[in-house]
Amino acid sequence: SGASMRLAPSASAALAAARIVCDLEPGMRTVQRNLAGGVRTNQTEATGSTTTGGRNSVAGSASIHFDMGRASDGTVIIVYYDEAANTLKLIYNNTPVGANGLYAGSFSAPLVLDSSYNGTNVSLAVDGSDHIHIAYYDSASADLKYIYLDSYLDTVPDVVRVDAYHSVGLWTDIEVSSAGVPYIAYYNNSENGTGDSIKLTHYLSALPPVLDGVDGSNNITGLWESLTVPVRNVPRGGLPQFNRVNLEMNNGGEPVLGFLADDVETSVRLPEIP
Repeated sequence: SGASMRLAPSASAALAAARIVCDLEPGMRTVQRNLAGGVRTNQTEATGSTTTGGRNSVAGSASIHFDMGRASDGTVIIVYYDEAANTLKLIYNNTPVGANGLYAGSFSAPLVLDSSYNGTNVSLAVDGSDHIHIAYYDSASADLKYIYLDSYLDTVPDVVRVDAYHSVGLWTDIEVSSAGVPYIAYYNNSENGTGDSIKLTHYLSALPPVLDGVDGSNNITGLWESLTVPVRNVPRGGLPQFNRVNLEMNNGGEPVLGFLADDVETSVRLPEIP
């Protein structure tokens, strides 16, 4: 509970657009983490021995860290951090909703995306060409990382470190511009309690390939541009109500950030002057 969400008017659109939420009213299709740690889809009219309270289990071992998206063919894609295995995983379902409007199909075997202790604070975006973009926190080295997949069928993820300056990468959100550029909003925990804790980064080259933002010696490569976002009031990253640095793209193609400070604040990046 407490996570952000998006709602859409139709059942399939709601399934495609929803963020992580718990205890939604009947009829809404989304995903949740139950108290036993499993990830489930909310489909109240589903029946049968494979459901629990109207919810269909899609992963037996998960955590509060997961997100979902939808490909153009209707496939639902879920990425989640498996706390039991300490790994980030991806699953998908090609037919999440049948012709009768009820839950259908089954989820794929999980694809492990990165090594151990990588994958909390995860967010996912599917772009207009069905490429998959994932941002998350590397708990082992306290860095922001990014994964690119050509599609949900791609089994060889491109994994890079984006930002390694202090402890960065909490409460991520990721969006892709109309030009196919991934943008990531995230929290700099080393600056917690200051006005320098909200960050934004984007890739400066064409995808694929995707390359690191920092090298093995933590030197900046110049392939990702990371900046500290100006704020009016100090972001409240130490509060339990702070659970995401929200990110969207406006009609002009510029990133818009939202986060909790004394109030809910927004920040819009101004276009660069030629």
